[in-house]
Amino acid sequence: SLMVAFSWGITGAFLPATMYPVPLYKEVLVFLYVFAQILVNTIIFDTLDIKGDHASGIKTIPLALGIKKTRILLLSINVSFIGWLLICFFSGVFSDHLFTLAFGVVYETLIVFYFLKTSRPRLHAELFVDGEWLYLVLLMRALRM
Repeated sequence: SLMVAFSWGITGAFLPATMYPVPLYKEVLVFLYVFAQILVNTIIFDTLDIKGDHASGIKTIPLALGIKKTRILLLSINVSFIGWLLICFFSGVFSDHLFTLAFGVVYETLIVFYFLKTSRPRLHAELFVDGEWLYLVLLMRALRM
């Protein structure tokens, strides 16, 4: 989960810098956002696969911590992004996209509650967890019009 989130976080944060000069602090803020969102999503999928991972002997965060502690971890990650949003707000960074980014944090919190309560169908995860980025892009585009 950590490696997947790290890989996507690095790609999302530093790939734009290959085309345009981007201040390091913005790259770090983007990395933290993408890393956290992907980490939470990956752990949610690990939770859905907990029986198969256990049978296969694969060590995942939900297996190591249990569902309750995993939920607390994921919610803690999301709550920490209130500070991230405040930093962006007061510094004026990503001001055009703050509503969308805040929506992403709230959405992520809701899917943690939804998927870590009881067993949910895998299709729901594909639509709501992986589909999150589609919703964020659509919202971002709608707000620009």
